[in-house]
Amino acid sequence: RVRGPLTGEHGEVWALAFSQNGKYLASGCKKGAIYVWDLVTGNVLATELGAHTKRVVSLAFSGDDARLISASLDDIKIWNIEFTEGSLSMIKATSSNIDNLSATCISTDQNCVAWGNQDGHISIRDISSGNATVAPFQAHSDRVGSLAFSPSGDKLVSGSDDNTISVWDTTTGARVAGPCVGHTGRIRSV
Repeated sequence: RVRGPLTGEHGEVWALAFSQNGKYLASGCKKGAIYVWDLVTGNVLATELGAHTKRVVSLAFSGDDARLISASLDDIKIWNIEFTEGSLSMIKATSSNIDNLSATCISTDQNCVAWGNQDGHISIRDISSGNATVAPFQAHSDRVGSLAFSPSGDKLVSGSDDNTISVWDTTTGARVAGPCVGHTGRIRSV
């Protein structure tokens, strides 16, 4: 049974993500704070109040729930989850040449992170090196609203405010399916 309501002190919530095991919920706030909640007890397990200087727009847990990716309007951070300490410890931060982030996700093998931005571009980077696996590419004509890697990690699906969904090859950046049209509104989840 989930306990609630879950309450924090740092303003509007702009991003939510369930852990893969369904036991935890991460929330990101307009003021840049991140909370990780235990859904059984309703307690805050970890807090990072100054996680970002701008609002958190996207969150994603790694496949083993050991890491959390958070994206704000101008940077992406990858956190080790350490519940015993009551806080998150940052292991990597990528902040150069990132503007107007709108969506992010981590591959199931935890080797790559992808993000999309307000102008429809998608970037895919290796987490360990920080290097791009493919050059950033124009994926949509409007904001990227949602991203998800395939279980094998060789494909990335994107949904956009241009009302389309596309599937991309993660090694070349080439479109392998889509754009899927017919939706009459923004795509916010894939």
